Amino acid sequence: DRYFPADSFDAVLSVSVFEHLMMPWAVIPQINHVLRSGGIALISSHQPLGMHDMPWDFWRFSDTAWDALFNRHTGFEIIERGMDGEHFILPFLLRDNKMDAEKAAGYESSAVLVRKIGPCAMHWALTPGDINATMYPEGVEPGPA
Repeated sequence: DRYFPADSFDAVLSVSVFEHLMMPWAVIPQINHVLRSGGIALISSHQPLGMHDMPWDFWRFSDTAWDALFNRHTGFEIIERGMDGEHFILPFLLRDNKMDAEKAAGYESSAVLVRKIGPCAMHWALTPGDINATMYPEGVEPGPA
């Protein structure tokens, strides 16, 4: 109840945020907390997009990565998932020892639509401040503990 009481919202939307979360798994219990039972969340993030907003650019997500975050243990079911914006990654420097490397396509974005089905059984005690003294975005002061 630090920012919002339990069961405050019918929906949560997050676009291009999860790659900047030092501990995205620590956010899932909070999403569960603020969603009403049956509420939905749409989370969209990058897949192999270039690094940006350093040093707060941590993760890339495939369409199957969402299972690690949204599952029965965290109180969610996945309704739909997908990736969009197919593309190839080209290196700045092409080296002979990489000529036979995997030639699979990547995707610009990955998204998941989930429904809250119960309480979250997971808890994460650490905060980003326990590990890193910087804030994102730069210049933002941390809120009260």
